[in-house]
Amino acid sequence: MRKEKINKGIILAAGDGDRLGSLTAICPKVLLPVNGKEQLIRCP
Repeated sequence: MRKEKINKGIILAAGDGDRLGSLTAICPKVLLPVNGKEQLIRCP
């Protein structure tokens, strides 16, 4: 688990994801990588 403080965030949870086109046909928006990194934060 990372120990550095996170001070910015992006929430991709609203809408149908139409503007993301075929990217969301195989993967939900919240699981898409941003800058090559997985963005979903898992909390215990």
